[in-house]
Amino acid sequence: MKITNLKLNASSVGKKMLLVDVTPCYVYENGQRTNEIEGYRYVVVLPEMEFDKLGVKINGEQLIEKPDSYIDVSFEGLDVFIYWRAGTYEVGATATGIKVKDRS
Repeated sequence: MKITNLKLNASSVGKKMLLVDVTPCYVYENGQRTNEIEGYRYVVVLPEMEFDKLGVKINGEQLIEKPDSYIDVSFEGLDVFIYWRAGTYEVGATATGIKVKDRS
């Protein structure tokens, strides 16, 4: 079994996610980045995971602006997975949507 074929349970990253950054994801052709944006990566800090960061890619238009500090968010359709990059295993994620949690 390949470790990269395993799917992680989305709850394994904790319940609280604090959005700290939003960056564009570009289309690559033949290993070269184009100027075409295919989606956005929403970078969250995970307080329940020793404040590790996780980038969650959502294809399409930008759904939330980058916050000045951080905002509490949740993701719709969150899929967390393992992948191999630069000689090590990494954790990545995709989602179908993002929402700001009610501050009350």
